[in-house]
Amino acid sequence: MDLEKKDSTEKEIKLEIGRRIREQRKANGYKTSQTYRDLNIPRTTYTGYEMGARTPDPATMNKIANYLNTTVGYLMCETDDPAVQHTSSFEDLLKEKTLTFGGKPLTDEQWETLAETLKTINEQNKKNTIK
Repeated sequence: MDLEKKDSTEKEIKLEIGRRIREQRKANGYKTSQTYRDLNIPRTTYTGYEMGARTPDPATMNKIANYLNTTVGYLMCETDDPAVQHTSSFEDLLKEKTLTFGGKPLTDEQWETLAETLKTINEQNKKNTIK
């Protein structure tokens, strides 16, 4: 792929990401000013996202997706389905073993580590609730 074509493709992707962010914001009935304030993102930065002039870093993209009740995959053009697929519990998620990280399925060892981490968090939450 020549450099000019690659630049054109990257611009198109940025524009589509911006369009999807804007579309989801409007679908939720949010104004631009409300959105960037709620997300604690500078106005010029957020409008840059919606205009396709810039792309959020992964943590910010996750924050935006959660706020707009959609998925990072949808905003990043990895899927055309904006709906969030909810599982009923972490236990169900652990049983299904369909979670990926960096586009790759988790190994059995990673699943065990994740399960232990979630159990620890749950125990800490229970202790904090009792206090």
